[in-house]
Amino acid sequence: AADSGAFGVRVVADWPWNGTATLLNLGLIEAYAGPSANQAIGAGAASGPGLDNAIIVNDGVIRAISDASSTYSQATGAGGARIVNTGTIEAISTGEAWGVEIAMYGSLDNSGFIYAEGATPEYARGIVGVRILQGSRTTIDNSGTIHAVSNTAIDSVGITMFRDSTNHYAFGRVNNSGTIVADIAVQAY
Repeated sequence: AADSGAFGVRVVADWPWNGTATLLNLGLIEAYAGPSANQAIGAGAASGPGLDNAIIVNDGVIRAISDASSTYSQATGAGGARIVNTGTIEAISTGEAWGVEIAMYGSLDNSGFIYAEGATPEYARGIVGVRILQGSRTTIDNSGTIHAVSNTAIDSVGITMFRDSTNHYAFGRVNNSGTIVADIAVQAY
């Protein structure tokens, strides 16, 4: 049976979500999921619904590598409610790769480098630099570089935003003064 994968570091705001949790990375955090695993997550931060009290501050390197031989392989560099990146966040996978994954109402302030590289994703938005799960009140400020590379016929996407309701105006905001390198720069759906 396949192993569930590898997790570098995870911080969780205290229940009932009135505490705070901060991960400050000045070095290297790496999660490697080998051939018998299915996913690697470099760093994660969990907070309560609608809160941003779990924070990842990265001035180093956060890396997730998934080298699974199974049909499902996923790497996520960093995921959480609020991420500040002045360093490097990477996700490299034989399948799906998400450089950064933001939860609902979260935020990303990137002046560093975010990189995602994948090969055989399970679905069309599987190779993404920054993936927004629920877009309402989510803010992305990018003055750095977001780079997504697809090693397959499926397009890579710099930033994806998924709306969390039937309201077509429920999306968050992307402020980009940096560089986005991907087959599709920004995609809202």
